[in-house]
Amino acid sequence: MILLLSVWAGPTSAHAETGATDEAAEETKDEKKKGAWVGIPIPISNPTIGSGLGAVGLYNLRLGKERHPDVLPSSFGAGGFYTDSGSWGFGIFARTHVAGGRFRVNGVGAIFELNYDFFGIGEEAGDRGRSVPINQTGDLFRAAFLTRLRGDWYLGPRLVRLDARTEIDLSGILPPEPDIPTSIGVDLTTAALGLALELDSRDNQFNGAKGTLFDLEVDIYDDAVGSDFNFRNSWGTYNKYLSLGGNDHTIVAVRGTACYVSDGAPFYELCQIGIKDSFRGYQGGRYRDRVALTAQAAYRWRFHKRWGVVFFGGVAEVAPSVSDLSVDGLLPAAGVGMRWMVDREDRINVRVDYGWGRNDSALYISVAEAF
Repeated sequence: MILLLSVWAGPTSAHAETGATDEAAEETKDEKKKGAWVGIPIPISNPTIGSGLGAVGLYNLRLGKERHPDVLPSSFGAGGFYTDSGSWGFGIFARTHVAGGRFRVNGVGAIFELNYDFFGIGEEAGDRGRSVPINQTGDLFRAAFLTRLRGDWYLGPRLVRLDARTEIDLSGILPPEPDIPTSIGVDLTTAALGLALELDSRDNQFNGAKGTLFDLEVDIYDDAVGSDFNFRNSWGTYNKYLSLGGNDHTIVAVRGTACYVSDGAPFYELCQIGIKDSFRGYQGGRYRDRVALTAQAAYRWRFHKRWGVVFFGGVAEVAPSVSDLSVDGLLPAAGVGMRWMVDREDRINVRVDYGWGRNDSALYISVAEAF
């Protein structure tokens, strides 16, 4: 359901559209503090689930009696999508900054049906490129409550629960077929209690021009919280944003991710390239294993008040353990994209990207930056 949550959109604010006077600008600013509805239907394209239509309705506002303009806006909304693979999803979500930014309460609930390809586990399976079609249905719930420690650092507990049923269609598949996972044809639950640590000094949560985002999530899946599997999952992200020229017209963004999953996890909970890490150029999930690393960078140039271009590239790798990581297993990727800014107040872009990998390529159409 990360695919669903990546669909963001928003209309242009009145101030950004008309170049209003200072008095009108202040009035628009006050309205923005009170809250504003944004929403748009948009075509989507993703190599994992195909092409189709997505839509999201989003309400942005700054919470609290003072509605301090330096506090990031809170977002509440609902969205959905449907693609030509028969995949669909619908979810509600919230990302809140309350008590003057002292607390962050985030949550998402979703139902879905996904049709995608399973290539097997490990780098060799991804290189072979042989897959079987998978149908997966279920529902997802995720929530986190973070408290500010000091400055831009936050810490708090999180809860994750996924109920899913997975089916594989082997008709028409010639041998040798990929190793078929055992978690097929039954209703299964993965549930975890975890801890999240976050550093967030970005100037904008949709399209950062400066600042840092660091996320560390450690989840313990256990039958004590209703999980059918017992394992550990650790995920780390580091994003850095640099503004060239002191404005938001030319930005260099870098991102690194690290994932580790212990023994005992079902195949769909393993680390996957091209899903949560936003690594473009490969079909999401083609490369999966217990360990995954990515490093990527993007150069974003807005040459017009609404139009921009992006160049990006990076490397990724999967392995069964940290000791198995090697330079020989690196997966390179590069690409180019166009941007159209639909909301100049919050700098929300519609993006069209095309990425090339070692043995794959893919088109992406979505809203908001990949990272």
